[in-house]
Amino acid sequence: MSDVYEHLANQVNTDYIAWIPVTNPMVNELIYKDAVNTFQEMDNIKYDSLLSVHELHEYLYYNEKPLNFSRDPWLRSQDLTGVYAVNFAINILSKAAMINNRATMGDRPNFFVIQHELAIDIDYMRDFLLAEIIYKQQLEESK
Repeated sequence: MSDVYEHLANQVNTDYIAWIPVTNPMVNELIYKDAVNTFQEMDNIKYDSLLSVHELHEYLYYNEKPLNFSRDPWLRSQDLTGVYAVNFAINILSKAAMINNRATMGDRPNFFVIQHELAIDIDYMRDFLLAEIIYKQQLEESK
């Protein structure tokens, strides 16, 4: 994908790029507008890109050691914090950064948190089925 990102960025005549793949169907217009507003208002010294993520509430190990929890006190999984997964629902960065990094994120991304159920990335049939269930539920709730 690095070649794709670099090539695409070289093809457009713009200063900034919003990478918005179609594989996150639950992300809607309001989320996109919020992301653009967040990007426009963020501190450009501290951050060089906006990166959509969702928080993970799971017990994670890295190199056979707990990454985000301790055994005492033992927290409920809902209370675990500080670990995020990149969901690629929307990423905004300069064209130059996309070319230089050959990626859809800069070196100092501002995390744009999206609710996990809205950030579903359709990679497998089970992801599609889950998104379909959530979509139908939202339709029912909006009636």
